[in-house]
Amino acid sequence: MTSPIKLKAALVPVLMVVVGLVWAVLYYRSVATDPRQDEAALSLIGPLIWVLVPLGVLTAAQAVFAALGGSADETHGLDNRKRLIYLAALACLLAALPWLGLLGAGLPFFALLAYLLGFRRILWLILLTAGLGVLIWGGFAGLLDISLPLYPGQRP
Repeated sequence: MTSPIKLKAALVPVLMVVVGLVWAVLYYRSVATDPRQDEAALSLIGPLIWVLVPLGVLTAAQAVFAALGGSADETHGLDNRKRLIYLAALACLLAALPWLGLLGAGLPFFALLAYLLGFRRILWLILLTAGLGVLIWGGFAGLLDISLPLYPGQRP
């Protein structure tokens, strides 16, 4: 039998997903019905919703299955040192991105992320780092038509 504590732990990610999706849909509707907005205003939130919905459903399902199945990882919140390192690295990435560009700030972050996820072979670290960089830059530039600074000093 699943303990109530494990089910409560699954409630937080599920509620976060629901709140995020409702907020995104309400924002989309408010932009779509505002006569002062044009079609370009929907160019960010529309594709973002298409990404958020499946990822949100997968996140909620994973949280529920982990609670029902008794996940092997019993640490929650910021108990795990890897999570603290990730959050600090994410803050550094966001702070350094305007000055160092995606190459200077993103590639070290992606390498650290791959290492924290358990990849230790140098070939996999290089491939994942380069792949994530290309995927993120291509997603912003190609799909969302948002220019990210690629190298230091470049203006978007």
